[in-house]
Amino acid sequence: QRHKPDEGSSKPLLFKLVDAISPWKAWAVGLLFAVVTNPKNMALTVAGCIEISAARASVLESAFLLIIFVVISSLGVAAPVVLYLLGGDASKKTIEAWKQWLVLHKKTVMALLFIVFGLSFVLKGVAGLNPVYP
Repeated sequence: QRHKPDEGSSKPLLFKLVDAISPWKAWAVGLLFAVVTNPKNMALTVAGCIEISAARASVLESAFLLIIFVVISSLGVAAPVVLYLLGGDASKKTIEAWKQWLVLHKKTVMALLFIVFGLSFVLKGVAGLNPVYP
């Protein structure tokens, strides 16, 4: 059911809403979607926190790992925002091109993400079943 590159793809409702709201409302909506209504984000965040706590690192090392986790997980949102703030008018064309590409390939991107994360979780689970020999 993927759209062909020459076919027009309608914007998802979320994209239409985000294009029309203020920065403060966008922040509130982002918080709502990230914390309350999106179990995928919650599952990935819990998995990241479990991995950090399982690392058996010191408090300082755990704090560093948590900071790295937050930075990496925020890149998808932070990169366009930083580009927009630093790039001026020229960045609007780049961000619009990114948005059009994402609208066209959203199902493929999500499928690949779920495959990668699913394989990662399965492999970690299988590795956990393997007894450790000295």
